Amino acid sequence: MRRVCLLLLLIGLPACNSDETFDPVGPSGPTVPSIGGTFSSPNMFHFEVTDGRVFDCNGALTIGTQIATSFSGTFVIADQERCGGIGGTVTSGTFSTDGTISFALTSAGTETVFVASAFGCTYVSGDRLMTGTITATDLRAESRTMINCSTGVQSVFARVAGSRSGQ
Repeated sequence: MRRVCLLLLLIGLPACNSDETFDPVGPSGPTVPSIGGTFSSPNMFHFEVTDGRVFDCNGALTIGTQIATSFSGTFVIADQERCGGIGGTVTSGTFSTDGTISFALTSAGTETVFVASAFGCTYVSGDRLMTGTITATDLRAESRTMINCSTGVQSVFARVAGSRSGQ
């Protein structure tokens, strides 16, 4: 037993005099920026419908919670005259350090898909997530969704685009 201990001691000693350094942290990746805040615009929400309607709505999107590259928040269309009023939550939000972003806009009620809820219709198919880009000052994302309304099935292109308040 004594010989084994002595052998282990002799093997371990050269490592104590090594010029190599140990970095317990290791290499670090890109820092994750904070994307929280409120993005708004008089034309925050833009819609193009296959029946020919094209319109913009005032509103805001707030990223209130961020954990690393995941986020959540709230949104509101505050344009009673042109668009009615609808609000809800930002869910399933993810972003990359290159600025790409994706998230779902969901509303309370029987139809949780944002575009279908905004038009008072039901979701048929298409994007459930908005995808786009985010910078320190601007957010821009879009989706294409098929909805079934009383007038029939419609395709809706929706875009969310605004600037961070205070920027």
